Formats: sequence, structure tokens, C-alpha cells
Amino acid sequence: MPQHYDIETGNVLHGEINNKDIGICQINEYWNGVEATELGFDIYTEYGNISMANYMYERQGTTPWNPSISCWGPKK
Repeated sequence: MPQHYDIETGNVLHGEINNKDIGICQINEYWNGVEATELGFDIYTEYGNISMANYMYERQGTTPWNPSISCWGPKK
């Protein structure tokens, strides 16, 4: 099951490769944090993280997540 928080510490998850990737949908706070805040989404909450991901997906498809396509994309 996808996680937003570390089950041991309760802290919001950060990306292993890029620690600016935040939470369940791995929203990058460097690239998307200001816009998320302007839209009223708190990417540090599960609801805000998923809401921002939906907003991004509706406008850009999977492009924002392409750097991690090897984790979720078609297997070769």
C-alpha cells in the first residue's frame, strides 16, 4: 500500500534519489512547491499531495514523473 508517512517515525516521506520529492505522489518541492502553495495545496499532507498530483496530471500527464519512469513505466 502506498505510504505518505514513514511508519516508524511518522515523518513525511522524501525521495530516496531526490530528497525534494515529497510524500505519496513524490511531488518535487523545488519545482512544484510554490505553485502548490499558491493553489492552496499543502504537499506535506496526504490530501494536499494527492490533490497537487491530480492537478499536475490533468495538465501534464505523467511528464512530471518521467525521471522515475523506471520505477513505474513499462518493463523492458
